[in-house]
Parts: sequence; C-alpha cells; structure tokens
Amino acid sequence: MSKTVLEVENLTTEFHVEAGVARAVDGVSFHLKEGETLGLVGESGSGKSVTSLSLMRLVPEPPGRILPSSKIRINGRDILKVSDREMQKIRGDEIAMIFQDPMTALNPVFTIGNQLSEVLRRHQGLNAQSARKRGVELLETVGIPAPKKRIDNYPHQLSGGMRQRAMIAMALSCNPKILIADEPTTALDVTIQAQILELINKLQKEIGMATILITHDLAVVAEVCDRVAVMYCGRIVEESDIFDLFEHPQHPYTRGLISSIPRIDDAEKGRGELYAIPGMVPDIHSLPDGCRFAERCFQAEARCRSENPVLRETADGRSVSCLFPLSKDGTLR
Repeated sequence: MSKTVLEVENLTTEFHVEAGVARAVDGVSFHLKEGETLGLVGESGSGKSVTSLSLMRLVPEPPGRILPSSKIRINGRDILKVSDREMQKIRGDEIAMIFQDPMTALNPVFTIGNQLSEVLRRHQGLNAQSARKRGVELLETVGIPAPKKRIDNYPHQLSGGMRQRAMIAMALSCNPKILIADEPTTALDVTIQAQILELINKLQKEIGMATILITHDLAVVAEVCDRVAVMYCGRIVEESDIFDLFEHPQHPYTRGLISSIPRIDDAEKGRGELYAIPGMVPDIHSLPDGCRFAERCFQAEARCRSENPVLRETADGRSVSCLFPLSKDGTLR
C-alpha cells in the first residue's frame, strides 16, 4: 500500500475582521498518499484557497489564525508545531505550491533566473553558477523554449502560459513530496490548460510526488484526479473515488455541480440552458443553523435546518455530510 504523506485533521482557519469572526475553513480533515492526486473542488468562497494557504502556513497573522486544535502532519510530523525558521526549510523542500495567479505570485522586479536561483541556493545549497545551470534545466523540463534566454527575462516578458510553467519549475525545483496546485490553469486558453495538466501529471510520475489540485472545474478533476473532496462553505461535504463521484454523487450539492457541466448532447436533446444551483452561498459571518446547503437544496426538510450534519463514512467506503444522502439513481436513500 502507498505511504500516507499528508494527514489533515480538524483544520480550522478563521479571520478576525470588522464584521466579526469569519471561519473560512471549518473542521476539514483528509489524507493524501504518495503519488496520489486529490482534487479539492467547490464554488468560489468555499474555502479551497484558504485550505491551501493553511497547509503552507502562509495565512497572514493577524487577521488570520489557524486554531490550536488543527493538525497538519507531513510524514508524521505536525508542521503547525514547528518554528517559523524550520517551516521555511519545509516549505519548498517537502511541500510546494503553484499559486493561482503567476503574474502576482512572481516578483516583477527580479528575473525568472533570480527567483529560481534563490530557491535552489536556499534549499539545495548550490552556488550561483550551479543554480543558474539547474534553473536552465528546469525551464527546459517544463517546456519553456530557449531556456538559456528566457532565464534572464522578467515575468512581464513571458506569456501567461510561460509564467505558469516558470511557477511550476520553481515549485518542483527541490523535488517536493507534496505539490499544491491552486487553480493552475486559470485564465489560460484550453490548449495551454491541457499542456500544463499534462506537464504536472508527467512530472508527478517521474518524481513520485503527491498532488492536491484545487479547482472549480470538474472537467479538469475528471481528467487528472484519483480522489475528490467537495467543499462547501468551509467544510468538506463529500469525499469519494473519482469514478464513484461522477457515477453517483451522494450529496445534493455535488449532484448540482455535476449537473451544471455542459454536455455535447445537450443541444441535440433540446436543453438550451445550463443547470444552475439556485440561491447563493450563505454569508460566512452569519451562517445558518443546521445544514449550510439547506436553503439551496431541492430535498431539504425541516430537520436539515436545525440539525448539523457531520461527515461520515457510508457503507461503500465513501464519506458524505448529509442527513439524506442520494442513492445511486439520484433519489433519496
């Protein structure tokens, strides 16, 4: 069996703002095995990116705070208990991240080579000449043309696709055990998206790292992930094997997400409009009692508005947080 490289237990991250305390991530738990790809999906504001920043210990304090009851273990060591100095060694070496927007994640006043070299010199102990040589090799590995020239370019001199590839090169420069990819294909055209996903998958197989892919695009998840965790309003509402999730989702929210995916045969069957989940995500500062999805759910009952569902394992080994999970035919169990 594959080794578990990441264990997240009861991760809770909150922000203290003028409107009060906003709990962006609320009791999230999951694990990740060596070489596995876990998809973390949900609408904007569901807590996906805050979860990733919490795993990297990059939540700004203040106003943010990871609660003491949270646990994040990398190869058995709880990184929430290590010093900031020790975390700097772990970050980039054991766990790395591709950020959502490479234009803002990359420093505009330093060349790509300078930024790559900093990572390599800090974590690998290379001198300037060796770091530059290794930087050129990494840019070539991620498919950037003329890497010896591009290494001296500034971020604004690269296209969106090349900036994203440069970010991937930095993230993979130290062969991390865990890679977090936060919306790695956002704002890229579909051809470049496919190239980036293929690149991550290829490099993952070569160095055996585990990957967390954060996205709202279920089509991307279906293509590259082994398991999926669906987030809603700061919590995981369903976790499943990728095939089971698409074949028969158990949470009404998951079914709504899948139903909103455009299909080739929609026009042929006379379905001109895409399905949309009714309503809006509740305000994080004034969350409702009971199930947070109840006001948008097609099958909600009075009990759903008063009783808080917990994530529990079902008979088929999946996990769902719903008082009335769906059966295989999409109806009530």
